[in-house]
Amino acid sequence: MNDFINTLILLLIAVLIILAIIVICGLIYWAIWTALYVPINKKFKHDEQLLERNREYNKIEVEVAQINKLKEDERKAYEEITLKKQAVIDEMRKAEFDLKRKQNLIKEADEDFKLLNAFLDTPEGKRFRSRILKAKEADDEE
Repeated sequence: MNDFINTLILLLIAVLIILAIIVICGLIYWAIWTALYVPINKKFKHDEQLLERNREYNKIEVEVAQINKLKEDERKAYEEITLKKQAVIDEMRKAEFDLKRKQNLIKEADEDFKLLNAFLDTPEGKRFRSRILKAKEADDEE
């Protein structure tokens, strides 16, 4: 029976050694897998995060570009409005200048008419008026 127990003990030791070899091989496989693929997986995750940040950055850049385009459009519209406003102001100034000039002409004409009426009220003016009326009657008769 001692032989049987010794054989069982040897068999148990052999199984334990085989099991230890399998565990050691598993640990070596796990260490190699971890050493080789964990950095690659981390790099993939890092690249994915970087891609996501770039997408967000690109979205922000597009929004900024749209805002700048809208700003430029608003600036152009403002310039057009300013030019139109200046044109209207220039037209108003020209119209005011023309109005003042015409008012001055009317004023001068009124002064001339007043002088003419004052002249026609004098004795010489009455003679001048009668000569003009006689000349006009003579032209009408012909």
